[in-house]
Amino acid sequence: MGTYHDALSAFDPAVVADFWRFPCELATPQGKRHMFTAQELTTEMAAVTRLFASSRIAHIDRFVEFVHLTGADEALVITRVEATLNNGTEGPRWTMSYIMRRQNERWKIARLSTKGFALTWGDDACVAAQAATPSSLN
Repeated sequence: MGTYHDALSAFDPAVVADFWRFPCELATPQGKRHMFTAQELTTEMAAVTRLFASSRIAHIDRFVEFVHLTGADEALVITRVEATLNNGTEGPRWTMSYIMRRQNERWKIARLSTKGFALTWGDDACVAAQAATPSSLN
């Protein structure tokens, strides 16, 4: 998760996208959007980055809190996210849960969900991505 978190902090879309399985589905309070390519994920990353900037977030720290292998090719990873605002004060805190699946001998993010983010920022800021299943693409 460290390399993934470093890529997020550096806003390195190519590296971030390499950690994801496609197709993916982005779920927000406004509904679900499907992402089939790394470019679509990059567009969503840019939107979240703009949201953070408009919310006065200067820095984000991510901490892995829990890792559990649920099977030979699946793991649950829970991270704590802490933001610092432009004025140096404590910003919002939230939790992110990842379901990771092994694909071609590499761990890829199959699902991502957030907890506490929507409560902090309101409906327009809740972002949760999860791997699309055939039934969710209909």
